[in-house]
Order: sequence, then C-alpha cells, then structure tokens
Amino acid sequence: MLLSLHDSTPSSDAEPALELRLERGAPCPLAFDARACARDGDAAHFAAAFGAALARATPAWPALAARIAAQGIDRIEVRIESADAAFLALPWDAIALPPPAVAEAEAEAAPLSRQAAGFVRRLTGVASRDLDIELDFGLHVATALPDALGAMQPGAGSAAAAGPSGRAADPQRPDAPLRVLHLVAREAGQDDTSLSLDSTLDACRGEHAIDYTVLGLDPEPLRAHLAERSTAPHLVRYDGPIASGDAELGGLGALLRQFAQARVAALWIDTGDAIDGATLAATARAAHAAGIGNLIGVAHQTERSADMPGALDAPYAGARAFRALLAQLAAGLPLSAAVQAARRQSGVALIHHGGQPVTLFDSPHPWLELAQSQRLAAARARLLGFQAALLPPTAGEGSDGAALPLLLALAQGRRRLALAGAPGIGKTRAAHRLALALACAGRIDHAFYFDFRETSYTARHLLQMIAPVLGLPADRPEAARDALRSLQCCFVLDQRKDAAPPDEAARQDRDAADESVGTLDDLLEGWAADGHIVLEIEREAGAHAILATPLSEPESRRLARRLASQSDREPPPAAQRAGWDALLAACAGNPLLIERAVALSELDSPETIAAGLREHVSPLDAVETFLAWRWRSVPAASRTVLRAAARVEGLLLEIPMIAIDRPEPDPRAQPLMTLAGAEAGSRFSDWLAHWQRNGFVAHGLHGRHLHARSLPFLRRLDAQADLDTQADAAIDAAFGRMLAEGLRLLSLHLAANDNPPLTHYLLLNRRHWRGAFESLWFGGEPRAFLNTKRAFEQLMRRAGLGAEIAEWSVDLLARTPAAPADDRADQALAWLVLAGDALAGGDSLEVDALAEGARAWRGWLDAHDGSLDDREAGVFEQAAGFVSRLHQRRREWSEAIDVDERLLALYRRREAWLPMANLLRTLARCHLANGSPERARACENACLDEIPDAGAPPGLRARQWFEIAMARAQRGETEAALGLLERLRAREDAAALEEAIAGLQADLDIQRGRHADALPHLARVWTRAARAGDAQRLAALRPRFAEIGSELGDDDLQARLDTLLDEDIERPVPDPQPQRVH
Repeated sequence: MLLSLHDSTPSSDAEPALELRLERGAPCPLAFDARACARDGDAAHFAAAFGAALARATPAWPALAARIAAQGIDRIEVRIESADAAFLALPWDAIALPPPAVAEAEAEAAPLSRQAAGFVRRLTGVASRDLDIELDFGLHVATALPDALGAMQPGAGSAAAAGPSGRAADPQRPDAPLRVLHLVAREAGQDDTSLSLDSTLDACRGEHAIDYTVLGLDPEPLRAHLAERSTAPHLVRYDGPIASGDAELGGLGALLRQFAQARVAALWIDTGDAIDGATLAATARAAHAAGIGNLIGVAHQTERSADMPGALDAPYAGARAFRALLAQLAAGLPLSAAVQAARRQSGVALIHHGGQPVTLFDSPHPWLELAQSQRLAAARARLLGFQAALLPPTAGEGSDGAALPLLLALAQGRRRLALAGAPGIGKTRAAHRLALALACAGRIDHAFYFDFRETSYTARHLLQMIAPVLGLPADRPEAARDALRSLQCCFVLDQRKDAAPPDEAARQDRDAADESVGTLDDLLEGWAADGHIVLEIEREAGAHAILATPLSEPESRRLARRLASQSDREPPPAAQRAGWDALLAACAGNPLLIERAVALSELDSPETIAAGLREHVSPLDAVETFLAWRWRSVPAASRTVLRAAARVEGLLLEIPMIAIDRPEPDPRAQPLMTLAGAEAGSRFSDWLAHWQRNGFVAHGLHGRHLHARSLPFLRRLDAQADLDTQADAAIDAAFGRMLAEGLRLLSLHLAANDNPPLTHYLLLNRRHWRGAFESLWFGGEPRAFLNTKRAFEQLMRRAGLGAEIAEWSVDLLARTPAAPADDRADQALAWLVLAGDALAGGDSLEVDALAEGARAWRGWLDAHDGSLDDREAGVFEQAAGFVSRLHQRRREWSEAIDVDERLLALYRRREAWLPMANLLRTLARCHLANGSPERARACENACLDEIPDAGAPPGLRARQWFEIAMARAQRGETEAALGLLERLRAREDAAALEEAIAGLQADLDIQRGRHADALPHLARVWTRAARAGDAQRLAALRPRFAEIGSELGDDDLQARLDTLLDEDIERPVPDPQPQRVH
C-alpha cells in the first residue's frame, strides 16, 4: 500500500502545506513549511516540526493513523512527491510517524525511512518515460550446487550435463545474470573508497547470478560495453564526484543519455563521501529526463567515528551499502524493497529517487559466504603459484590500490604492464587481486605467478613449469609455448629486473637452454602479442609503469582497524588516539608496515613503536630495515631454530610445535632445545608467538608459516653471517627429527579425522618433508623413520600416490650402503622393510644396494633354516619375501622357488595357514613360469585341500578357490576348472560369488564350444548388470553375446533371449531389421 506525501500548492495567503494520502483514502493536509524548517540544516528540528504538524492535523491525522496502524507500517511504501527538486532534497529521511500510527517504541527506535516497506522520492512533471511502468527483466541463472549435492542430481554422471561449479546447463534457457557496471570516474590521487575490486570478488557470493564489470571513462571501451546487448548493464554504479547544486553535471550528463539508451534500470551514485541532497536531487532530475527511472545515492553518513580501532570510516559506507543491495537483489527482491533492505542492513542513509517498479530476478538465488563460493574456488584454482595468504577468503578486504589502474589499463587494450613502487607498498598484493578478479570474471583461463626474488628463471624454466598445467610433459617447453596460443592467460613476474644476476656458469647454462625457446624478453613479447596479459613488478618505475602509491589516511585507518579486529583488540581509550595517529604517520601509508605495527602493538605502546619505526626503518627499503630492527628483539635461543625453519620450504610451523610442546615432555626434543641454548621450560609455541608479533610469521589458511617477505631476509643471514656450519647441521638434524615426529602425529590424526584441505597441504608439500624423514634414516633412528614413513604413506596411498613411495624408497636405498644381514640390528631390519617397498618401483633392479642386500640376506636364510624362535621366524618371513620377490623381478624362477619352499616349510611347521595359502598360489605362478605346470597344479591342490577354513575371514577361502579356478581356465585347463567350480558351488560361503561363477561357467562353456549352454549363465549376469545400470559391465558382455549369435544364428539367439530375459530388460543384440526394397 502506498503512502504519498505530496507538496501541495496552497492558496495565496495560506500557510505552505503538505498532503498525506494512503492509497485511495481521504487526504490529510498538513500546515508545515518544510523549506523553512530545514533552513538551519538540523534534521532533528525538521523531524520534530513535522511531528508537531501531524499532531495539529485533526481530525484527518487520527483517521489516517488508524488506517496505517491497521495495515502495518512495514507493509506500506512511502513516496515523497514534488515538482520542485529542492523540496525533495530536504531531510525527509529523518521524519517519523508518531503513535498511534506506529507503536511508541517503534517511533522512538527508527525514522519512517527505515520502518516502511519502501521510501522513495519522486520528481513530478519531468518529461520522461512513465515512471509507473513496471520493468521485469526475468533474470535467472542455473543454481550452483555444492559438489556433493550436484553429484546426486539426475544426469550428474554426464559431463555435458553440468557446467563449471556444478551448475546444470539448460540450452533452452541460457543464463541471464544481473549485469552491473562499476564506472570509475575518480581522478588519480583521489581517496580510494569504492572498493571496486572487493565488490567484484564479493559478487562471487551470488555464484554466477551477478556479472560485475569495472571500467573507466575511456569512451571507446565504455561505448562498446553499453552498446553490446550481452554486456549492457542493468545497474550502473557511478564511482566519482558530481557537480553540486543545480550546476551543470559535467560529463555525467552525457553519460546519462548513453545509460538510458542501454536500458539501464537504476543508477547508483557513489562519490566516496557525503553528497548533499540538492546535488542528488538535481542529478535525479537529469536522470529522469534522460529516461532512467531510479537513482540511488548516499546523502549523508551515519558513522563518522575516527576512533582507532572502531567503526568503519564514513567514506566506505557507500561501498558497504552497495554490497548489501546486491545481496538483496540476488534474493529476488524488487529494486525498491532491495534498497530499503540495504538501508536497514548497512545503517547507511540511502536516498532513492524515482521509484520506477523494477523486478530483476524471477526467483531467489543463493548468497553465500566467500569461503563457500564455488565460483571463487574455481577462480582460485586457475591461479598457479600465487600465495594463498594474499587471496580471499584468506586475505581480508582492502582498498583497490594499484590493482584498479591495472584493470583500467587492460580495458584500454594494454597487454604488457609494469607496476612499480617501494618495498611493502602493496605491489604483490595488487597483482594477486587483479589476477583473481580476472579469473572471477572469466577473462582468463589461467594466471601464473613467478617470484624472481629467490630464483632467476629463464624462458625454458617458465615453460617447463607451465607445461604440466596444460597436460604436457615438462620436457616439452616448445609444445607448451604453442599450446598457450589457444588460451587467454595472465603472467605475473615479480622483481624480475631487481633480482640478483646469476653467475657466469648459470648464465651459460641459461643461454644454452634457451636456444629453442628464445630469451625471456622474447617470450614475454610473444605472450603480449598473442593477447596474454604480462605484468612485471619492479622497484624502479619505468616510462610506462603504473605506480603503487601509499595508502591514504582513511585507507590506513581502515586497514589498521581490520587488522586489530582480527586479533580481538578493543578500541583504545581517548588518551591513546594520538599515539595511534603517530603510529600510522610513521608507517607512511605502507600496508606491510601497518600490518607489522598493529601486531607489535600487543607488545608495546603506539608511541614507542612509532619512535622505533622513525629511527630504524627506511621508507626506501621498509621491509628489509623493519626485519633487521625486529631481529634484534628475537630471543637468541630461538634465532637458530627460526633459521632452521626457514630452510624447510612450505613449512607449517604447527607441525614441529605439536612434537616439541607435547603435554608430556618428549626426551627427543631436548637435543634441539639444548643446541639452541634454550632455558629450561622454554616452549616452541612461545617462540612462535613472538616471531609472529615481530613480523617473521604470518597466519595462513591452515596455520602459521614464515612470512614470504621474511624468508629472503633469513636466508641472507645464512649466506652473509660467519656461521658454524657444523652447529647448523646439528640444529637442522635435531629440528628435522621434531618435524618428522610432528608429521607422524599429524598424519595419524588426519588418517582418523578427515580434513581434506590440510591433507592436501601435506601431500602438496611432500617433497619438502623428505629431508626430515631422511634425517631419521641417516641419523641412526630406523624405527622412528619407519613409524613416520608408514603414517605418512597412509595419506599418500589414499590419494593414489603409492608409486611415489616405491620411487623414493629406490632413491633412498641407492644412497644407502647395504646393511649387514643381522636379525638383531634395527638398521638392518629397517633396510629390509625399505627394500621391500622399493621392489614396487620400476628402477629398483638397477640399484646395486638391493642386489648386495639380497645376497647377504640369502646367506642369512641359509644359516637359519632350522628351528626358529618367534622373533627369528618373523625376520625369516620378511627376508624370504624380499629375496624371493627380487628373484621374481629378475625372472630367476628356480631361485625364487627355492626361497619360497623354505618359507612354505616354516609356515607348515607353525601352522600359519592364511600366509601359507597365499604363498602356495605364488609358488604355483613361479612353477608355471619355470615350465612346470604339474608342480603348479600340485601347489594349487595343496591350497585347496591342506588349508583349513577355520580361522579364515568370511568368504576368503571361497575367493581363493575361485581365483584358482579362473587361473586354470585362463591356462586352458577347462576340465580342471569345471570340476573346481562344481566344488565351489557346494561351499556355503560362495553365495556372494554367484555372478562371478556364472560368468566363468559361461566362458568355460564357450571354450568347449557349447554356446547354447553358456547362454543362461550369461543372461543371468546380463540381467543383474542391467538392473544395476552398470553400463561398463554391459559393454563388456556384448561381444560374448555376439560370438554366441555368430554360432547359433541371430534368430535362434533372439528366441532364446526372449525366454531367458524379462521383458523390461534391454536385449544385448538388437533384433534383425527387415531389408527395405526400393
């Protein structure tokens, strides 16, 4: 229901008046001089005068109030109407309706603009399209489903049925998202308050419901975007200043006509600061005249606190309100209701002019947390080499910084870009934000980040790293270069020109390697020519570089507040605000320094930190000088451990912590603490907290790790200092043992408690853990090595990485002298276990240590072939298994049989029936390979007749029998296989093998030429597969039916199938089609 408040035209001598009317009810005239009451700019006085006018309007107001109360204020839309834009500019948002129209508590709690279902200003008498004509765009997108749910949907098994992020494609109804154009009209140097890139990423919360584009005022890209039907926006967010009052609107006036031609439904004005009502009203009049039916802007802010930390800065309120608007539109609300909901949710005084009815989506769409967005996850997956800590949702929101001018430069058609600025100023973060925004918008297939601060990459290096992403071998860089031409990619090269030049030997290697792919400069030029985006980050600005500038004061405050809130800091008392001002001034707008300074504020006062920054930190090299300053505060005992941690790539620092700081002290941790010179009672967790507060450690997605900017500093300490390498080696070995123990504990925990992200992290960095494992192996701790290795291998095998276990075992044995065969030496027994793992590797036969070890253990077997105690029997079993498997790999069948028969005798003596059954089947295979089928059958018969069923797991013995029958069938021993099948059917535990037995019986019948007899067995298997929907099994069975049909004839086959198969079961061979006579 509509409540209109109209600027009525009084008689010549009458007091200026208003008129209230609820739908078609009687009007309620008010004697209220709105313009006079607003002259002093006091919104509270204006609201009080309006309330007094209502109280005087009797009897009309009580009657109207009763109708409003009956309807409910939250179901009434309010519209302020006038032909005078100045009248609409008055502070109407402050007025409230007194009781009885609303309850007394509601009247005191919020103004009418927040209570009503809608609150719109409308300028009457404007020559434009009718603002009452409803626009319904019928927008919709396929709903994105979580992977687990998407897999359960009908048709989910078809690759063609699902699009990215689990979205079901509907060719009859293609996606029609809400298209938003963020038009940046701010000049360089103006405060960055619109958070345009954050808004781009925030749109991912609606999955694919919102298509968010950021452009500048460059005429050609803008004109093309507005003219193209597939990109023309429904909603424009104008980000920049506009003229005040009734003055000419400058460039915005011409843009309004272009927006109207593109059928823009609403225009959002975001100046980044308060905009006066008169300017907004004048802009609305021009927009309506052009044909735009809705204009929304921020007339004033409700939050102006400059406390540190505290509420959000006022300039960012508009950005926050716009995000709230998008969420409400995605929820399916009409525009007016969405504006009202955003007004309530954001706490921002939004002014809505026009109020043309607009419905955008035809149904609600999900609005998720960023961490749940499949669209964002898919975009992040297209980013290779980027730091997770600098990407949402791990990284918090922030100002656009240099990412926005980079994005606008791309819109102008530039493809090779440079970003320059002082260390810590935010260049790397800007590159990360840009790449993610491009991936979210679907503008790139992949983005690659290369950090030259530690490695001097060549063109070949880059292509070798890219090749596996494209599904190509790493040794084919030329193929990778060619494959990239069909893609759209973004390449970020960080500090290439600032990296230290390689020495002469490395330079020669590089030149030789680059003969076929050219120099790095050639490669980059080629990428840009192919349409790829090439962004280089450097310290010194070149001729065309985009400069990363320090944060403005509001941006610095906002970043500091966000960082403080993350550590649950309370706003400081008023007495400390001057200290915070001094602290931020000392940071000089450097984001990295602000981050470090806020962390240090837990240790010292803002004034003290500010003084330290001014004394010790150089703005020209903020990162290096800050770390050098804080290094002096790191406890001496923990410095060596911190440097040891820096020598392990990809390290999550909680891994060694859980081993060192166990509730019950682990004596193995003592050597590390002793070598470090730690005091009694020192805890790794305390050191870790200190490192983090001093800027050496960052908090990432899975836990704490060494900050990417501190790693070069710590490694330079190793390279520059006069260090005791022997002491360092001892520290590394002790730290490696604790890391290995932490990995063991964490692996066991993950094996029992599913945590896919953390498991993925451990496996992704598995090559970095080898040093810790090997420190146990070469450090004389074989039992600890095997325990750690076995725990970690559980995770590897689950992930299908079992082959790597064998490869690593082979590599490790190749570097390990063969241990003497000694059943009482832990190292020798561990070697035996590792050798067994290595035999699964393809290169194991080339390892001399394996052959030497096999000879030594064969001698031990010869010497221990008599009576053995339990411990010796276990070693005998392990050694015999290893030696026999090596002989089998070498096809030395007689030697393998000799070893296995000794082990068989041991099993018989000790009545180890189940191992004996497995060994008998292995012996049968060896005898066959050695040309002795009779002995093979004898071994199989022994497995059938000598092994008792008692004690065997249910069904195991039946499966063993079936496998023997199948082996005999494969050897062509048809009668022996048939006889065993008959015996097998009589077993009670064979019921689960009914289908397999039927299939094998059919094969044997076909082998004997009895195709008709095979058909009932095959039909039984076919029926079960058809009812289970097992397409793969059905495809495997069709050739057998075809073979039978070729013997019996198609007509006979079909007749038999009609009696064997139910009517609802698909026939394996189609009915013969009659030939047509033309």
